Amino acid sequence: ASQWHWKASSRTSATASMTIIPAQIRDCVTIQAPGSYIVNADIGAHGNGAFCLNVTNTSDVSIDCEGHRIYSLHVISVVRFSMRQCLVEQWTPADPGAASFSGENLSELTIDRNEFAVGFVVKKVQGVISNNQIGGPGINVAGSTGLTILGNLIEFHPQPGPYAVSAAGIYLTDGTGDRVSGNTIDGGWDGDISNRGSYGADDGIVLAREDRAIVEDNVIRNSWDAGIESASSVSNSIIRNNSIANTVIGLGGWSDNNHRNNVYSGNAVTRASSLVTFFYVKTPAAEFPCLFSGNQFLNNRLTGQVSRGNYTAQNAFEFPGTCTVENNTLQGNDYGGQPLFIDPAAGFNQ
Repeated sequence: ASQWHWKASSRTSATASMTIIPAQIRDCVTIQAPGSYIVNADIGAHGNGAFCLNVTNTSDVSIDCEGHRIYSLHVISVVRFSMRQCLVEQWTPADPGAASFSGENLSELTIDRNEFAVGFVVKKVQGVISNNQIGGPGINVAGSTGLTILGNLIEFHPQPGPYAVSAAGIYLTDGTGDRVSGNTIDGGWDGDISNRGSYGADDGIVLAREDRAIVEDNVIRNSWDAGIESASSVSNSIIRNNSIANTVIGLGGWSDNNHRNNVYSGNAVTRASSLVTFFYVKTPAAEFPCLFSGNQFLNNRLTGQVSRGNYTAQNAFEFPGTCTVENNTLQGNDYGGQPLFIDPAAGFNQ
């Protein structure tokens, strides 16, 4: 990971009667009390067998690493947790599931201007994740409410190896009212079909069982399946003004497709085989019936259409007769000079 350099600032806050000096952290520790903390040395090491810094069952904790390194961070059941200027490694390079940061039951979260070497995993979270550098497997969030993911740089390893393959740069599931905006995601795939799936991000962004999400103004490149993909139930969401390059499918969804009242507008796709590919594949985990209803695709465009060999996709909205397909709108889209296949045609207004 690249090194960031910050200018250290004074960490005391004066009032009329007292000066508060943040507590100093010099080694791995568990924090269970409110307070402001400064990490003033690199702490932990690879292979120490556990998270180095744990924050549990408390509130109002802020951590400033001032550019120092932590070997993994675990935060559970905290209200108003913030961290900045931390270089967070993962505690064991042998376990692909051991993310640099993991957390659960977090509200009013603020994660800003840090570097996470290997992934960021949170459950049941509300707050802001912004302006961070994050390595693959990216950001994985479950059960969020009103989470904002803003202005992050997510980059995957450019060659095979540990953590080389991931479902997505940003993966959101079971959330409500989340916003993903202004992020740059580089999935690390070089476009060579012979190594498709051996490293890099499957997709740029995935929404699964999400309601009222906004995905906008993101730059997504080098994912070996889709730029933005939906799975299972996605409803009342807006996907707009995203830039997608070097993939197979620009916008798509097929696994247990239950897609309703979503708007895709102004998305620009280049170096892909299709602009849109939506169909239905029922998996053993299916929770919802097949539905594609009330969706709008407006002014999206594909330029520089390319073949992907055996993985080339076609522009299509194709569903079996068992699916409910109704009241969808297609308007002003540019399919890159390629045909568009629709079935059933009665389910779409053009």
